[in-house]
Amino acid sequence: MTTWPAAIAAVSLASAAIAAAWFTWQARRITAPRYWINGQPVTEREWEDHVRRATGSQS
Repeated sequence: MTTWPAAIAAVSLASAAIAAAWFTWQARRITAPRYWINGQPVTEREWEDHVRRATGSQS
């Protein structure tokens, strides 16, 4: 009796766990807020308004 089936199952399980962790990390990275003002997440529109006010731009 060899241990190959158990080894293959362990590698497969580890691979599945790594894949799940990677996809979870990607989903969190993609959906994370991209704009922050004073440590608070804001929408792109709020960020643009903030930059416009801070630079004095009227466009």
